[in-house]
Amino acid sequence: MLNLGILVWLTIAAAAIAFWWKSDASKNHALRHGKNYCKKMSLQFLDDSLVLRKLSLFRHTSQWPKLVRTYSFEFTSTGEQRYSGEITVVGTRVLEVHLEPHYLP
Repeated sequence: MLNLGILVWLTIAAAAIAFWWKSDASKNHALRHGKNYCKKMSLQFLDDSLVLRKLSLFRHTSQWPKLVRTYSFEFTSTGEQRYSGEITVVGTRVLEVHLEPHYLP
C-alpha cells in the first residue's frame, strides 16, 4: 500500500533522475560544441572534459524559467600554454562561448 511519504520520496527520486539525465545531455552537447569550436579556431581542446561552474535560471518573456549551465574547459594554441574557456548553454542550445586571450602562432 502506498502512503503519502513513499509517494513523496518516489517523486523526489524521479525528479533527481530527470535532472541528472537532462544535465548529462546538456554537458555532452556542450562538450561536442566546445571540441568543434576549438577545431574551427585551430585550437586544441584539452582533457576531453568540462566542469560545471554555474547553474542559474533564465526566463524568456513568454516561457517558463529554464536552467542555464556554464561549463569551463581548457584549450591550447601552441601545445605549451593552457588557457581557459567557457560555454554557456540552455538545454542543448549554446548561448555563448568565451575564450581567454591566447597566443596565436
